[in-house]
Amino acid sequence: MKKKGPITAGELMAQLNKDPKYKAKHKAQLKSQAIAIELYDRAEAPILRDIKNAGFKLSSLYELHHMIPKKEIVELLVKWLPNINNERVLDAIVRALAASKTPFSGTVLSNVFEETTSQSLRWTVANTIAEARPSDISEWVLETFKNVKYGKSREMLALAVARLVDPQIANEVLVSMFNEFPGHVSLALAECGGVSELSFLKSQKENYKGWIKKEIDKAIKKIATRVR
Repeated sequence: MKKKGPITAGELMAQLNKDPKYKAKHKAQLKSQAIAIELYDRAEAPILRDIKNAGFKLSSLYELHHMIPKKEIVELLVKWLPNINNERVLDAIVRALAASKTPFSGTVLSNVFEETTSQSLRWTVANTIAEARPSDISEWVLETFKNVKYGKSREMLALAVARLVDPQIANEVLVSMFNEFPGHVSLALAECGGVSELSFLKSQKENYKGWIKKEIDKAIKKIATRVR
């Protein structure tokens, strides 16, 4: 007799494991994952070796995401970045640089942003630029933030504009992009906005709800405190 009612997770797995198509698909997925891990390890190994030779032992680049990288490590990561084509390794390096307190040129990051086709990696690059505030790319940040072809991956470039571009220029561009990125522009204007931007945000606050309205409200408070 056929069992009535919902089956358990164990019963479902038992059924799937008897299905030749499922078994073949699962085997292919495991093989693909193993290949991806091997390719990552190969790309990561020489970087870890250089870091070890500089006096710092790491088992993975992802360990750097829980610390502020030392000057020597930042310099090595910046050196390696243009020579890496493994997306996961690029992601690990870019995320590590976000916490850098060591100045470095941002051209290596802008190149990754332009050359990759991954929207998530572009977003990560934009976030790292905003957090690390690298040199030499303020003009690039401004123009790329306005470039619609990069879509939502530009969100955190709003904050980069606020931090890397002259406030008078930054404010004008940020306000012009408000309709596309209202929440992120509000976050940025909280840092660089003035009297004019305060009035603008007040005029917009009733048009939004949720997290965007919260960001607008926070920006209004911060700017109001600053321009008193």
